Amino acid sequence: MTSNATQIMAHPNPFLSCITLEIQTAKEENSIVYLFNGDGKIVKMLSWNLKKGINITRLGDLDKLLDGTYFLDIINEFGQVMHQLKVVKE
Repeated sequence: MTSNATQIMAHPNPFLSCITLEIQTAKEENSIVYLFNGDGKIVKMLSWNLKKGINITRLGDLDKLLDGTYFLDIINEFGQVMHQLKVVKE
């Protein structure tokens, strides 16, 4: 089963204390968003029920994270990676 996500954006990038995620999908689907640090440790996780169309959510409380490169994985309900993004904390 493949994802129906057609457009995924994360901003601002670089970020200070929060990241806004915007995903456009062709159908409803459940997903989980993981934010990993450079060592592969999950530092934030969010369950997200995507609706058909544009979906916007925010990952907040990131100001305590160390500056550096992080990776966002968006996983669908079947465990498949819908998208991976690299983001930078400054």
